[in-house]
Amino acid sequence: MNDHDVDVVLIGAGATGLYLAALFARDRLRVQLLERRAEPTRHSRAIGIHPPGLQALDEVGAATPLLERGIRVTRGHATAGDRQRGVRHLGTLDFAATLDGDHRFVLTVPQSDTEAVLEARLAALAPGALRRGVRVTHWQEDAEGVTVHDDAGGSLRTPLLVACTGANGASHESLGAHLAGGPYPDTYVMADLPQSAERFPPGTAGMPGPEEALIHLAPHGVVEAFPLPGGIRRWVVKTPRLLDDADPAHLAELAFERLGVTLDAQAVTMSSAFGVQHRRARPFARGRTWLAGDAAHVVAPIGGQGMTLAWLGARTLRDAWRAHLEGHTSTEEAARSYDALQHPRARRAEMRGAVNMQLGRATRLHSLRSGLVRLALHDPFAGRLARIFTMQEGRA
Repeated sequence: MNDHDVDVVLIGAGATGLYLAALFARDRLRVQLLERRAEPTRHSRAIGIHPPGLQALDEVGAATPLLERGIRVTRGHATAGDRQRGVRHLGTLDFAATLDGDHRFVLTVPQSDTEAVLEARLAALAPGALRRGVRVTHWQEDAEGVTVHDDAGGSLRTPLLVACTGANGASHESLGAHLAGGPYPDTYVMADLPQSAERFPPGTAGMPGPEEALIHLAPHGVVEAFPLPGGIRRWVVKTPRLLDDADPAHLAELAFERLGVTLDAQAVTMSSAFGVQHRRARPFARGRTWLAGDAAHVVAPIGGQGMTLAWLGARTLRDAWRAHLEGHTSTEEAARSYDALQHPRARRAEMRGAVNMQLGRATRLHSLRSGLVRLALHDPFAGRLARIFTMQEGRA
């Protein structure tokens, strides 16, 4: 007879922790999810959910409510040039025409909405599983389990601890894991504003409709635009350096110079300046303490792969631990199985992110880049490009 209080303890109630807790709860395991924040975050942050992510969400009943809230982006336009030299249309990636399956689109929805839906699903599957306002201070692992301690003097005993503590957490140190990676030189500024506050240059081909995306390859850096629910659009602009503040007026100025679009900076509802990094822990799991989501791997946000990568990894983690519970593997074998399957997936996502950023950098070879992108957007390459962009190239 063991002395475990619950079957799994998870730390961090972001998109990864909430999803993984719901997965374990669906398997009828006793789950405790500990979160230091007293209230959910209200920031939009990550907005893209790729088709494999929707398939993962469907397993816990979260796909349908998110599909009802989000925007199904079936088409993305690519343009090149700038306001002075002219903007030309390179092509359109039509996911509905080039992809297979039920989800032939990228869903855009604010991360706060995604987490709210996942939290509701977890509450339905395991009432009381989420405990907010609990700060984990440390844990101790032995051959039979892990004892997790919080700042109020409480403790929990569990056979498995999963740290979903995000990119800034230090949970990898408990595994003796090495972090490979580091910052990229790329920096950006982004802002959300109503589509009613934008005016595209008249007569320019390739400008996006209300539910379409745009990637504009300007000589001095990329401009991206993605629709959000409620008639909002997110704008992301490459900057030559990390800005001290996310001045919406500066974003509007860069977007006008590169694309000719006029954005009303006064209408911006959210803005942020950010740098980009990549990292992977080695290993992701050891013994009875495992890492998931950004605690395990961070990829460039350009391309919107982060949440989908985390959810696919969460499913792999759940499967590996279930094999152990069913007596097929030892604890260490289960840890190695999760690590062996998720590392290649994270590496592919890292490579996709690096390519996406390379395409969006300032370059003197602007005409060559535009020609290559135009070629990739048409048959026979368009289908493969769509699968790569939506994380469906090779194994998910």
